[in-house]
Amino acid sequence: RLQPDLQGIDPHDESLSDEVKTMIGLECRYNFWYFIREVIRIPPVAGPNPVPYKANRGNLALSWVFLNNIDIALIQPRQTGKSVSTDCIMVWLLYIGASNTTINMLTKDHTLRTKNVERLKKIRDFLPKYLAPISGKDSDNQTDLTCKAYNNSYITGVGQTSESAANNLGRGLSSPVTHVDEGPFIRFIGTTIPAALASGTAAREEAEKYNRPFGNIFTTTAGKKDDRDGRYMYDLIHGGAIWEEL
Repeated sequence: RLQPDLQGIDPHDESLSDEVKTMIGLECRYNFWYFIREVIRIPPVAGPNPVPYKANRGNLALSWVFLNNIDIALIQPRQTGKSVSTDCIMVWLLYIGASNTTINMLTKDHTLRTKNVERLKKIRDFLPKYLAPISGKDSDNQTDLTCKAYNNSYITGVGQTSESAANNLGRGLSSPVTHVDEGPFIRFIGTTIPAALASGTAAREEAEKYNRPFGNIFTTTAGKKDDRDGRYMYDLIHGGAIWEEL
């Protein structure tokens, strides 16, 4: 903790004083590890109660690498929680850790986009109310979210049916933070990603200049190497360094 006085204090205690709430808000903004350890709650798969964040190897690796502004790809089998770590980062950025920031999320289709946005909203709604400054003026639908208190936006896109449309989609993703989910299954992803990364260069440089969070996250289940889009993502991911604790 940056503030030792928070030892033993439950951020979800409804009787906290305004002073302690302010301390917790500052701790969360500048200490992501406190946020995921003490504050974040994950929506239950079964049962009535949310569950704490599980600090497994994939979650910790992704969080540490992203916070050090290194692009990262995370591949895990279905139903093993590959999205949880990214979702928690996005909630932290949108409602606590960032300001004047646009976050872009690209996925396969509208169904996956809706599921992604709904997961973020559920995690947000399990935060203590004093940590998520949302109002009736904020977007809160199936395609985008905003936190106008910090001037942050979470904007989503889906795969396109033509190469020219895929290029236009990528060129519109000019933000310091981009999340691509299920890339091997996004049509013309080999056109969209280069356009998106080029469009976001200035935004990432500005974020770095002012010490704001920035980076790109690629999460996916395994695709097919004999498929055009799967091959592109395979080469992109395996062209980078393999994570290991050393």
